[in-house]
Amino acid sequence: MTPHGAAKLIEMRVAGKCPSVPVWVNVGPFKLPAWMNDSDTAEKPEIVILPNDPIERLDFRPLLNLRLILFFNTFDARADAIYQRLTEYAQSISVLCPDFGEDIGWFWIKGRGRVEFYDVKETA
Repeated sequence: MTPHGAAKLIEMRVAGKCPSVPVWVNVGPFKLPAWMNDSDTAEKPEIVILPNDPIERLDFRPLLNLRLILFFNTFDARADAIYQRLTEYAQSISVLCPDFGEDIGWFWIKGRGRVEFYDVKETA
């Protein structure tokens, strides 16, 4: 199953191109924005994962070796499963969730794993 909003990103990848900015992956219990069905999101790629989307069937291949920003409102088993699947594809992931309070998230970097935001300058 193709994630919502991925059509233009897929076209770009098939043409051998990559977006110059990170791809937003929004996970949430919210309605799919109406603009997402007919908008060209390739300039600022954005994918939406809805509550009923089957995580195990989502095709994340268009995200292969890309930088991602993963945003969810609540960190639960579903959000963790999506995060774990994305680590199989992404070059890096900025994980953001207001559920974490002041420690809003972390980076995940391919080949290095989880890196806390405050450690990035020291390790980058």
